[in-house]
Amino acid sequence: MDLEDREDEPAGVKSYDLFRSRPAGDWYKESPDKGSAQRLAGDLWLEGGLCVLFGDTGRGKSIFATQLADAIARGVSWEPFSVDTPPQKVLYFDFELTTAQFTARYSKSKPNRSPPARLTAFKFSPNLIRVEMSSDPPDHEDYGFKTFNAYFESALIDQIEQHRARVVVIDNLTYLSDQLHSSARAAHMMKELRRIQAELNLSILVLAHARPRRRPAALTLADVGAASPVAEIADSVIAIAPSTCGADVRYLKHLKSRTGPLQYDEQNVIVFSLSGEAPVTETADTRLDLSPTDSPQTAMISFDELVRQNRSAIAASSKSAPRTHQSASCEMQPASCEPLPSSPRFHHLGFSPESVHLIDHAKQAQQAERLERQQLRRSKNVVQMLMSREYKRYIE
Repeated sequence: MDLEDREDEPAGVKSYDLFRSRPAGDWYKESPDKGSAQRLAGDLWLEGGLCVLFGDTGRGKSIFATQLADAIARGVSWEPFSVDTPPQKVLYFDFELTTAQFTARYSKSKPNRSPPARLTAFKFSPNLIRVEMSSDPPDHEDYGFKTFNAYFESALIDQIEQHRARVVVIDNLTYLSDQLHSSARAAHMMKELRRIQAELNLSILVLAHARPRRRPAALTLADVGAASPVAEIADSVIAIAPSTCGADVRYLKHLKSRTGPLQYDEQNVIVFSLSGEAPVTETADTRLDLSPTDSPQTAMISFDELVRQNRSAIAASSKSAPRTHQSASCEMQPASCEPLPSSPRFHHLGFSPESVHLIDHAKQAQQAERLERQQLRRSKNVVQMLMSREYKRYIE
């Protein structure tokens, strides 16, 4: 074919329904928003993105994801995350908790009842739809599917389409892959999620486990289970980790973003406390904002003081009645937003360098105590020596 014939070809070309081509400048016309994507969790997760949140088992990934999903369903921001989208349907595929476990997590028993009745601790937004697997799923062949994976994928898409949801949370990737530590298997599952996301124009948050670590260390993309394919395919990767500053302290670190620079990197991680208490009004005394220039020792002291003040404030607020503080979401739905003290929640404390949360505070305290005892012994020896010299002439 000569050049003159090629010039008569259409600008967009399809090749066996596999490839599509068009001038680079025309792709902008296909963009749904034709501009910057709206934020679902600040700059950590943007609309239309495939985001991965990973962390160790039992560190609050599901609690964080549920709290975030409820904020998106309400269309309200949750500090420090901005939500730009209006209230919308959010599907939360929960493959971690059973019905009884989920109910126990977000409810409170009435005392002096036989049998004890349960009260709802947190009334979620009606836009937040929780999905769980049937306890006795039918055989996939009964529905004409050759494999369970095909059956599972079709049922997942059917749920999304029936609820007309555009935001999906999958908890977690381990369930979707029988061999999570197999890179090939993890890559296949991530590619399938990417395909579903593109076909249905979804925003997907996938929870995943972290690789086992012997001691606290700076988080990297290599800490994701089956790290290479998961990190490469995802648009954004977020890590959640415990802090050595306290058993209920967690920090969030942004490890990858296709859409812009990392705001919450190792010099500026987001710090939370995880508890069952309702959030309190934030003041200048209960917020952490340590600059990267602060020394580790200063940062450690400041953070310990912050955690102590925050716990005191939460304890004081839980005893006060009536409660006067309401968040932005409570203003929209005051009757259904206020959580009882039993519901687990993340409360924003502030920001700090990641190194603050890797310090072995117990070991440092032991070393400081040992040093103090040594100095005290030296002081006693000096006093005894001076006194012996002073009164030596009288003794002789």
